[in-house]
Amino acid sequence: MVIRRNNKRMKNRYGEPRLGGGNSRKVAFMATVKLALTSVTLALAALASSAFAATIPDGMQWGVTFGFYATNGYFGSVEANAEIDAIARAGATWVTVVPTVWQDACSSSFQYKDFALTPNDIELMDAIDLIHSKGMKVQLRPMLECKDGMGRLNVWMTPDRVRMPGRATRERVKWFASMAARSAYYARIAERTKCEVFCLDSELDRMVEESGKWKQVIAAVRRVYSGPVTSCHTLHTGVVDFKKCLSDPNHWFHSLDYLTISYYCPARTDADRGQALSVDDMVKRLGGAHAQASAIARATGKPIVFGECGCSSTRDAAAAPSGLGFNAKPDEEEQARYMEAFFRVFAHEPWCRGFHWWTWDQLWPRRKGRTREQIRARDFTIRGKKAEEVFRRWARE
Repeated sequence: MVIRRNNKRMKNRYGEPRLGGGNSRKVAFMATVKLALTSVTLALAALASSAFAATIPDGMQWGVTFGFYATNGYFGSVEANAEIDAIARAGATWVTVVPTVWQDACSSSFQYKDFALTPNDIELMDAIDLIHSKGMKVQLRPMLECKDGMGRLNVWMTPDRVRMPGRATRERVKWFASMAARSAYYARIAERTKCEVFCLDSELDRMVEESGKWKQVIAAVRRVYSGPVTSCHTLHTGVVDFKKCLSDPNHWFHSLDYLTISYYCPARTDADRGQALSVDDMVKRLGGAHAQASAIARATGKPIVFGECGCSSTRDAAAAPSGLGFNAKPDEEEQARYMEAFFRVFAHEPWCRGFHWWTWDQLWPRRKGRTREQIRARDFTIRGKKAEEVFRRWARE
């Protein structure tokens, strides 16, 4: 009996070479080459990503926040297009575009897009393109909200550990895996639409101690996005110990291209309530805030952008700028004076590279018994208010 050897390449059902056939040596060799090329590619990618350290777009960022709480359909609406036109007329050079991402509770480990409450990708990209067509730059910043009514500052879960054999707590691992996935998802949109900056989120302050996990998130973003990467955290709440974080050269803050700060610092004391303070009075009361921000700038060694700042247009709002003021008396002058004082204190600092004022549009669910006009008279928006004129003047100087 003559046994004839089959010299044809053996393949699996996907049409790929199968090891163990007549060409096994060749297949093994090609696999080794492919692995070597992959290693080189990853090394080059890592080298390329390191080139973005301490980069920041040139010029001051005179920006406003746009789209927080926008539901599916808003970014593609006539109303949103009109708002973008108005932002351009107000002199803004930057817009922070905010698609809202959700998780069920502040201790949930899974983030997701809600098809009713999260803007769809097509309208989001169209809005970014429209902003660019008006000559403005874009920071894309997806922001997490919780359906249990708790804010992002309350996002926290038990650190990963083993309390009992076979009963490991892994919620943080799951949450950061979800964070990396959604960050990379939106970073791809930022890359495709040529967004000038990508921001991871804002005010997730109770999770900042996980440096290793945040570095993995940043790495996931840098694999798909070629621009500067930042993250926004609060200074006024005292949750983050910036001095401690920045004193550690391995802290993940140093892996960002620059640091963005959410700073709603008071420019009025409780004793000042009910009094008519001048801009100069507010400037003096912001002295402590100036010293605090300057110290952080020295510690980070990189520029700082105020990613959130502002106050509502209500009486005494400068005493608690982050307060909503739904039941306070409307007062546009208070908001305008606060903005003027804030810019006077920080705009000329060499470490300050801009402001993204909170906010341009107000899309929170309406309160029962209040009209849209009644809400707008007391909210954080500046469109059509005296603060818009202050913003325009500074942005065009």
